[in-house]
Amino acid sequence: MTPPPPVLAGLGTGNREMRRRAPVSDHPGAGPVAAGSSLPPSGVALPVSLPVSLPPAQFFAGLDWAAEVHAVCVMDATGTIADRFTIAHTADGIAMLIRRLAKLADAADVQIA
Repeated sequence: MTPPPPVLAGLGTGNREMRRRAPVSDHPGAGPVAAGSSLPPSGVALPVSLPVSLPPAQFFAGLDWAAEVHAVCVMDATGTIADRFTIAHTADGIAMLIRRLAKLADAADVQIA
């Protein structure tokens, strides 16, 4: 049996020593604000108030967006399924979606997610 070759000091072995990595620094050159971020510095409160509730709706439509065919499920305010269908990923498919939702209620009474 042949013994393995001697290990040379300072020579990396295996893939860990060979792979390329991004530079690592404990002291980055610029923080998010100095780099042009639109986010405020940490600890700064924003004077923004968002509505907590949505206006009441008669129907809620959920769309499962996909590459070719989108599944649509429409429920009323009690959670009962009012309609379930699929549409094609085309302008005609979107037009069909709008027509079917318009048959149920006015646009303001249907929320889509």
